[in-house]
Amino acid sequence: MGGKEIGVRSDVFFTFYFLLSTSYFQGKDMSIDIEEIQRERLIGWNRYGIYIRVILYSLALALALLRASTQTIPLNYPILYITTIILLLNLVFLFFLSKQVCKESKRCLFLLSFSSLTADLMAITYSVHLQGGLAAAICPLNYTIVIIGASFLLSQRGAIIIAALSSLLFSLLISLEYFMILPPIPVGKIGITLYKDGGYVLSIIIGRCIFFLGIAVISGYFIDKIKDQEKEIMRKEKELMEKEKMALAAHLASESAHEIKNPLTVVKAGIYYLKMTFPKENEVVQETIHQIDDAIERITSFLNTLLNLYRPPSILNKDSDKTE
Repeated sequence: MGGKEIGVRSDVFFTFYFLLSTSYFQGKDMSIDIEEIQRERLIGWNRYGIYIRVILYSLALALALLRASTQTIPLNYPILYITTIILLLNLVFLFFLSKQVCKESKRCLFLLSFSSLTADLMAITYSVHLQGGLAAAICPLNYTIVIIGASFLLSQRGAIIIAALSSLLFSLLISLEYFMILPPIPVGKIGITLYKDGGYVLSIIIGRCIFFLGIAVISGYFIDKIKDQEKEIMRKEKELMEKEKMALAAHLASESAHEIKNPLTVVKAGIYYLKMTFPKENEVVQETIHQIDDAIERITSFLNTLLNLYRPPSILNKDSDKTE
């Protein structure tokens, strides 16, 4: 009874272990989709960026209305219109971002990111005009934030495109102010005098364009390096999980073969006993015994093949060297 109880416990333990292992792999996603993870991250960055824009533009709009109502300051309607338009655009971007089609399409995410960044550049360009054009001290910082954001959302190539667009908008604004097509807003005593020297204006435009492109190249390079390292880490995690899966499958195959081979050994010994007990003249019995013996050999061969399938390459090489 003791041996039988031990055998039953072993079978129960093996069955429980097999069910636990299979449920572990069914519950754990073994196929890490790196592109899917990066897409979800891009969606999160866009969503947070839109939330921040909505809050900032809402505060700017509320502040402008509050100042006009409490301090009898006339409303600056261009600022009011631009702020309202960009606020509505961001709400539209947020609506499209919530759609499943936009989440699954990489091109849609790229267009959404590019559109939102372009809207930011237009707002910044108009704010530079309000701050005095060339006299705007924080002008490079405004564009730089958008360019670095493009490095996160669009990669280095997208950051360079945004930097080129920033250079184009800034150059167009300063040129319109220089030729008095769009009169500059005077800020202090030096606001208008900066436009009298054409060489100085040209040098500022060229310097800012080079600065914007340099920021795009440098930030895009380092951020792309970080993204590549994260992709390599995720790839190694995927390989590690696959190895873990193969190791568990090998263990299950080994346990299965062991649990099957033990009863087969007993059956084979019994077949040998029957073969020696029954007379050879009884052809029907001998043929049946021979068929059972062949079936046992086929099962044993299949189990050996199963074990070799999950055996590490180093062990297989050692076995091949021994046979040679």
